Amino acid sequence: MNWRIEANDVLSRVDGLSPWIFTGCLYLVRWIVVVPIGYAVCQLGGSNNAATFTGSPMSLLLGFIFLAPLSETLIECAVPYWLMSKAGRNRLGERPWAFVVVSALLMALLHVGAWPSAILPSLVTGSFLAYTYGHFATSGTGWAILHTCVFHAGINMVGWLLLVAF
Repeated sequence: MNWRIEANDVLSRVDGLSPWIFTGCLYLVRWIVVVPIGYAVCQLGGSNNAATFTGSPMSLLLGFIFLAPLSETLIECAVPYWLMSKAGRNRLGERPWAFVVVSALLMALLHVGAWPSAILPSLVTGSFLAYTYGHFATSGTGWAILHTCVFHAGINMVGWLLLVAF
């Protein structure tokens, strides 16, 4: 028996899941990857550039859960995916790895205010969001935006809950 698991096999299995199970699995795996990275960054003396937010918790909730995911999905995913598709870089039936790299870099650049501690977590998060977008983009831009925004909103909901709690 061959017990070796190849990354392509794992991705093929994940890609074959039903839409919301796919998004949920990537959401959970993203936390499994990013929490240890965040912990390591903090232990290594990450920056003290903690973001400060003012305003009522409800106005922050609106921004975190609706406005930020939608605007960032459009900037980091929809526009680059469209441009790369027009340039012939995203082909049907192939995983859009170049798009994932471009999108993750955009995510890191948009979160420049939290650098240097946010560089690696934002690259990882951007990769997961871009893979989600690329997965659903072949079914339509609306599905890609919806799943990516819900994924992103779920991440931001955790941040909002931490802000409100502390």
